[in-house]
Amino acid sequence: MALTALLHPELAEGDVLIGARAFCSFVHLALLAGRKLQGVFRAHQKQIIDFRPHRAHNGPGRGRGQKGRPNSRWPKRLGVQDQLVEYFRPKRRPDWMSPEDYAALPASVVVRELRYRIPNAPSRTREVTLVTTLLDAEVYPGQDLAELYRQRWTIATNLRHLKQTMNMDVLHCETVAGVHKELTIFALAYNLVRAVMAQAAQRQQVPPRTHQLCGRPGLTDQCQTCLRTARPKSKPQTAASI
Repeated sequence: MALTALLHPELAEGDVLIGARAFCSFVHLALLAGRKLQGVFRAHQKQIIDFRPHRAHNGPGRGRGQKGRPNSRWPKRLGVQDQLVEYFRPKRRPDWMSPEDYAALPASVVVRELRYRIPNAPSRTREVTLVTTLLDAEVYPGQDLAELYRQRWTIATNLRHLKQTMNMDVLHCETVAGVHKELTIFALAYNLVRAVMAQAAQRQQVPPRTHQLCGRPGLTDQCQTCLRTARPKSKPQTAASI
């Protein structure tokens, strides 16, 4: 999480950050709010989520917390399994944050919790609970947030293509400069193929993600050979023809 906070300055106001359970913490949500950034995360597995209206909760000034109660306060219902809740700043400070920075965080943040089911899910995940800073249910309907989070899984698929389909799981160069060149060739070949896929999707008027990166063996080797043997002045044309 310490490294994640270092990336926040690279984001612009209003950008939406999508992440897994590890990013769904009070500290991270408060840091995003402080920079006017938005987030959509899967609820942490230890977070108790309760959609009952006016349910009891553990929180500051309420004495010793009772087991099984959520630590968030319920202020408003937005829909079926869709609600606004207030998260309170934990007493324990994360090790990577200084006491001064932790004390500067707000005492609480209001976030939105929603849950949806995945019909005929191919994996064991049948139900997903999201926590987001996008509070307006009319502007950001639950089904749109569910679709947005579903698209996040394409990131893992694309990383798998880089490692397996493009045979990038093992790098063969033994020097730093050689590894940089090898990575550059992989990135060039991958982007060239993705550009062709985007063009094909545009012609067919479908989203680019509907096209799958084929497991064509030797794709990167062919790109390397074409670019290595091409004359300097003809390399842009060679790249366009790959």
